[in-house]
Amino acid sequence: MNVAEMLAVWEKSADRIQTWIDIEDLCEELGIQRDYWFPDMDDPLKKYWVKGYNWLCTDTTVGIAVYTLYGEIVGISFQSARKSAENFYWVSKESCQLVRGYLQSKMQEAQDDPSLIIYDKDVSAWETGIIDAPICRTDGRCQYAIDRGAEEEGHCPKGKCVMPEGDAITLFFK
Repeated sequence: MNVAEMLAVWEKSADRIQTWIDIEDLCEELGIQRDYWFPDMDDPLKKYWVKGYNWLCTDTTVGIAVYTLYGEIVGISFQSARKSAENFYWVSKESCQLVRGYLQSKMQEAQDDPSLIIYDKDVSAWETGIIDAPICRTDGRCQYAIDRGAEEEGHCPKGKCVMPEGDAITLFFK
C-alpha cells in the first residue's frame, strides 16, 4: 500500500484515533518559537494515528500519524520509536505554510495574553510548592498530563486533578 492509498483508507475510516500533538516538535519542524500554548481536542489542528500503522514502544504510541487543519489533511508524520524524532511530511508547501501561519497566530495570542498577578492570592502554599488552580479542562482531558507529555498514560495522576468541572487541581512546581 502506498501513501495515497493509506490516506484514502484513513479518510473513509469512521474510527479515527485522535491524539495529543507534541507542539514542541511541530514548532521546531516549522521554525517557530514556541510559547505556552497547547491545542486541545476541539482545536482545528488535529493529529490522528493511522490504524494498523502505529504501535506501542515501551509506554508511547509511535508510527504514522495524519495531521489535519480545519478538517483537511495537511501532512503526515512518522516516529519509529519512543525516543526517536517525529519526522514530518507535508501535502504541499502551501499546507506547510498554512500550519506555520496557524501556529504563529496561536503563539502570538499566547504572548498577547500574559499571566497577570492576582494581588489577593494567598502565597503561603507557594512555600511548599503546592497551589490550587482552576479546573483541569472542560473537554475531559487532563492538562497536567498534557503539559508533561503523558496524556496517553491515562487520566490525571492521583492527587493531581479532580474531575468533574468545578473542582480544583493541585499543581507542583518544578
